[in-house]
Parts: sequence; C-alpha cells; structure tokens
Amino acid sequence: MARGFAQRPIAQQLILATIAALVVVFSVMSLIVQQKADSAAITVAEENLAHEARLMASMLDSVFEAVKVRGDDESQFFLKYLAMQPEPGLGMVRTGDVDLPAVKLGNEILNGNERQLKAFRDLTGSDTAFLIVRDNKVYRLATLLKDKEGKSMVGKPIAAAAPETKTVLQGQEWSGVVQRSGKFYVSAFLPLKNTQGKVVGAWSVRSDVSDDMTRLRDTLKKMKFGDTGYPYALKIEKNIEDSFFTLHPKLEGQTTREVKGPLLMLATEMAKNEEGTISYMYNDESGKEREKIVVYKRSPTWGWTVAGGTWIDEYNKNAAAMRWQLAIACLIVALIVVPLLLTLPSSYFPLRSLHLHLNTLGLVGFAALGTLPVLLPTALGKPDPGAARWLQQRLWPMLAAVSLIVLGAALFWPLSVAGAAILLLLVGSLLHQWKQTFGWQVLAADGAAFSLLAATVGLGLLALDGALHGAGFTGG
Repeated sequence: MARGFAQRPIAQQLILATIAALVVVFSVMSLIVQQKADSAAITVAEENLAHEARLMASMLDSVFEAVKVRGDDESQFFLKYLAMQPEPGLGMVRTGDVDLPAVKLGNEILNGNERQLKAFRDLTGSDTAFLIVRDNKVYRLATLLKDKEGKSMVGKPIAAAAPETKTVLQGQEWSGVVQRSGKFYVSAFLPLKNTQGKVVGAWSVRSDVSDDMTRLRDTLKKMKFGDTGYPYALKIEKNIEDSFFTLHPKLEGQTTREVKGPLLMLATEMAKNEEGTISYMYNDESGKEREKIVVYKRSPTWGWTVAGGTWIDEYNKNAAAMRWQLAIACLIVALIVVPLLLTLPSSYFPLRSLHLHLNTLGLVGFAALGTLPVLLPTALGKPDPGAARWLQQRLWPMLAAVSLIVLGAALFWPLSVAGAAILLLLVGSLLHQWKQTFGWQVLAADGAAFSLLAATVGLGLLALDGALHGAGFTGG
C-alpha cells in the first residue's frame, strides 16, 4: 500500500494526504465538541428539570391557597347559615356506639342529627359536621360521612395523629385538602369554646374541589419532560411502602408496594431531602438498559412530592444530531472542496470562498449555535427552559443561512446578504432569549457568561463579514 501511494503523482499524494489529515482533525474536533455538548446538555437538562419541578410545586401551592380560601369562605357562610352557636345540653346522649355529652342548637339536639347538615348540603353542595371533645379525643357528634362499608361515622373519633385533631385540641383553626375515594376535598375546622375559653368541640365544612384538581391535572398533562416523560406527585409516608401516587396519568392512588419497577427506590431517595435529582439505570420497553433522570420537589402545603423525568438521552439528542451535522460538513469540506481546489485552478477563488465559509460558518457556526444555548446556562448555573426548544426550531434556518452565505460568496453575492440576515436573526433571537431568561445585568456580571455572550455577538459579526466578503468588500 505504501509503495502504491509513493508511485502516485505528487498532486494525488497531496490530495490524499490532505483528505486524511482533514478527516482525522475534523473527527477529533467533532468528538471534542460532541463530548462537551453532551455534558453541557445533561447539566442543563438537570437544571431545567429542577426548574420544572419547582414550577409544579409552586403550582400546587397556589391551588392549595386558592381552595383553602374557598374552604374558609364556606365555613364563614355555614356560621351565618346557622345564625347561632351550638351550646351544651343536659346529660349524655347515645351517639352512634358511644355516649357523648348532649349539644343543642337552639332547642334542637345535635347528637346524631343530620337535618341541618343535609339542608346545608342541598343548598351549597358542601358537607358539614359537628364535633365534640371528650377525654382529649375529638368525636364526630353529627356527620354525613360514611365509612367504606357505607356505615355512618357518627360517634367515631378522628385519628389522634391527624393534624385536624391536634389543631382543634389546641384551640386553633385548621384547613387542608384531603382525598377520599378518589375525590379531593378542602376541609376547614373551627374550634368551639365555652365561656371560660376551653375547647369543647368544633364544626367542620368539607367542599368538593375535584374540578379544581381536574384543571390542575390537565395543566400538568401539558408539561413534558423530554419526549416521553411526564409529571406526577407522591405522598411519602413514614413507612415507604405505604407511599402512594396522589397525581399520576395511570397509577393515581396506587402504593409503592403495588407498583412494579423503581418506585420504591425513588420514594426512599425522595424521603431523604426536600428536593433533588436521581439518576439510575433501567430497562426500556425493548429491554435495553438506559439511564433515566428524575427531579423532585416537596410541596410544603400539600406535603406531596412532585416529580418528573425521562430517559437522559432524550435531552442530549440535539447534541448527538449536531455531531452528525459537523461530520457531514467536515466530509464535504475534505472530500469535495479540497480536491477541486487542486484540480480546477480556473475556479480556485470561488472554490476557496466555498471552502472558507464552509469552515468558518458551517463548522464553527453549527458548533457555536449548537452548544452556546446549553453552555451559557451551565456557566451561569441557572436553567434555561427554552434551550432545547430553541435548538430544535433553529436547525433548518441555520442550515439555510449557512448555505446561502456559502453559495453567495462563491457564486452570487446577494445570496450571502440573505443568508447573513437569517443568521443575524438567529443570533438576535438567542440573545433576546437570554435577556428574557437571565437579564443583561446577570449576563454581564458573570465572566464566563459574558465571554460566551461576546462569542455569540462575534458569530453575528462573522455572518456580516461573510456577506461583505461575498460582495467583494473584504479581501482574503
């Protein structure tokens, strides 16, 4: 092979040696750029996922505050509806399976009495209840609530560890969201005190907020993590196996012991911190082992852990696509332009322009616009939720811009002007996105980010120079 190469004409040897050198150099450059882009894409993906998790938690907190206000308003309306407060009656009254002190509203005994409760439900759709404190327990004096078997809960105590029990015994109001039989309710508890200020009971109002939760679910369904990921929420219990999905497209209500897969491991990790990132290996539907990434954030109002994630390669696929674009561009430069430069001296200057701009705006331009959207947020240590979308939407305009500049410089200079205008618009849109996401002050204050900002502006100037070069205003 070496002898055959040595016997070839000098021009062919030079062409082959140049092609080989370019392939090696450009391949190494592509691998380096790809490695950096992959690493940056994963880092930004983690930051963007964390941003989405915090957004979901904030959304849950906002919904909680809204339904809590609704529950408080309904409670005040119930007080006005009654027009008077319950008072202690005489003696004990059989209430369910226990004897409880008599309580009356006007001349009407409330123990086990559903009349007022049903009338208010018919009027508003909300369920109410009267509670009484005895032996440091909170009993249901009158309620419409049924157990799983359909039996009345009258005379049954509320769990001692329940937050409503603790706050009522402390003489404080309590409101929160509870889930019963797949439906969500906002409950509000108001303590009743005697003339000495001692807590003797409470009343409660429970309103169905399933419509609010349906709207929340619909909003969350529109959020995407990568291509296949989705958001969900878990209620982490002390016994991890009792943890269950409070929000999920398919598994809502199921516990970690019921759901196969990595859920038990995820719940265990989520229980350790208020927020974080979990990476792990798992088999996809085809049986191939791939890496997954999950981010989570605890909602302080609900006590739920909201999470979302997907396969990590769904986040760096843009960087992978850029590798092939660079490789193709390099092969075009190495295999077509260089041989033509050496064999077609009459077309040397147009081909030289073609070669020049394929390198400066093709190789460098694709590399820059393929990495800057993920490198700058990484340098700042802040997420840019729009980075992946920007990369996906600007690929073809970038290709068109480079093609017009390259062809215009070699053949017809007005094409370069059109290409430069497109490329300047792309650079401008990226700068505008950074301004909207981070602000100029943050970008200018960070040294690394400012350098990347300057490089982006430089790319725009390079596009302008390409147009001027194609029109013959600059030499070289």
